[in-house]
Amino acid sequence: MFYKVIDDTLVLSKKSSLMIKEELKDLFPSRKLIYSLLNEATLNDKRIINNPLFDGELKIPLHYISCPKEDLADIVYEDEFFVVAYKPKELLVHSDGNNDITLTELVSKTVGYKVQAAHRLDYLTDGLVLFLKTPILEPYIDIALQRKDIKRVYYALCKTKNKPLKEYCFKDKIGKDRHDAHKRRVSKTGQEAITHVQTIAFNKQEVLFRCTLQTGRTHQIRVHLSYHHFPIINDPLYGIKDKNYDDMALTAYQLTFYHPLKEEMITLTSPIKNDYLRKYKEVLK
Repeated sequence: MFYKVIDDTLVLSKKSSLMIKEELKDLFPSRKLIYSLLNEATLNDKRIINNPLFDGELKIPLHYISCPKEDLADIVYEDEFFVVAYKPKELLVHSDGNNDITLTELVSKTVGYKVQAAHRLDYLTDGLVLFLKTPILEPYIDIALQRKDIKRVYYALCKTKNKPLKEYCFKDKIGKDRHDAHKRRVSKTGQEAITHVQTIAFNKQEVLFRCTLQTGRTHQIRVHLSYHHFPIINDPLYGIKDKNYDDMALTAYQLTFYHPLKEEMITLTSPIKNDYLRKYKEVLK
């Protein structure tokens, strides 16, 4: 399906033997959303009546919400639908009800449109976050997250007393810590949590891990590594202090997602902005 964006309108061009709703169900996996879009859309510049064949140009308003533009965020990728930005440590992705500035606000002002975060990162974790420019792709992203189609790879530098194995797969369930509302813990009654871990470098008493999430529980990597005696350096909740490094040594380094309109996989890597990744820069992949 050929697409272009003209004057904040998505133009889809195709000659098909299928009805419009059938052609759109993969791109917009919400029947309610498709009905809503087709109420505003035109086919070959004519109002859509019933459910005709997709034959020609379908025009759908994207409903961008403009905002004042100011260069405030580090943008790694941008097109008409998605933005990927670098989140520094000590910055919230979403508002927690206070008046603190958020990454969402900074990205919105930088690209000139109100954006919506597709996922989050912990306050002290730096790295890549995916944003939507238009709400029409929100159902697609929700399903992609449920299906684990959006891949996130983290690097973590941990303390250890023993030489690590080459690979681990941690499957310990994670639940809330009843003694501390800010923490999570391994619990038999918790939610399923699966973290794949690969040893990248080992240097005396510290190990660099490449961690891939199969599930996305709160503090998942931090809890799993700590539970298995690999506390993340400078993690204030589960880790161990190391004066040789300034930051909590956990970075959302790589993000991969399928672009439903470009019909291609997009893989992006984070800029290296902390001391522990600079030390191990040569072995990152």
